[in-house]
Amino acid sequence: MRSRQAILFFSPAGRSVPEFVTAWVNGKGLPVIALPQAAGVEERVLRALPTLVVIDADSAGDEGMQLCARLKGDAYTAIVPLAVVTNRHATDAVRKWFAAGADEVITPLFEPGEQTGRLDALVTRAERDVAVNPSTRLPGTTEIEREIKRRMELGEFFAVCYADLDHFKEYNDRYSYYDGDRVIYLLSRILHDVVRGMIGKQGFVGHIGGDDFIFVLPIESIGPCAAKYSMCSIRSCRISTTSRTAAQAIISARTGAASCIGCR
Repeated sequence: MRSRQAILFFSPAGRSVPEFVTAWVNGKGLPVIALPQAAGVEERVLRALPTLVVIDADSAGDEGMQLCARLKGDAYTAIVPLAVVTNRHATDAVRKWFAAGADEVITPLFEPGEQTGRLDALVTRAERDVAVNPSTRLPGTTEIEREIKRRMELGEFFAVCYADLDHFKEYNDRYSYYDGDRVIYLLSRILHDVVRGMIGKQGFVGHIGGDDFIFVLPIESIGPCAAKYSMCSIRSCRISTTSRTAAQAIISARTGAASCIGCR
């Protein structure tokens, strides 16, 4: 996914970026691109997803709300955090902005410190939401890479384990995408509960996509976790497919398989 570390500021009247936004941006080292036309904002967002879109509510008015609704109504651009700033607090206006899809509305009701804090929280929430797999809510590829890099930088001796389901496509084709998704969710819960239940915060479970998962754990925990995972997988498979004998044979084929790589 293409992205660009920049802030887009939409103000049809060409107003200056609010001081608290400028202070927040300077602390991040991010460029601010001021745009007076809604079409220009949409073009930039579609070209490369920015870090944040800020709309000047006082000059944008209905045009700004329509832009907000369009950006949040498109699955591709909806992930970009969008904040609305205004020099006056009006409850009805704030409600309308949220109804249009705004992620945050910042008014003079908040102190400057809280205003910047809300921008920090907004961007952090957006990054976290994008970094998880939507079907399992487990960390996705970005967070997996970050976790492995973190452990390598700390000089830890750890294992990166891979788990998947054999013949999952056949199962999906036979019993539907809906039931296939349920099986993937079940596997995600097994992995998460086993790893976190046995080694707590020392373990990490991520979802690459489809039926492919990664779990990271201390090297000495490989054996116990793999054994526990295998037993739980087979037991849960039998419970969840009582009305589907064929499905039991398909998805229990290799749920306990994992390959491990030690890194120092």
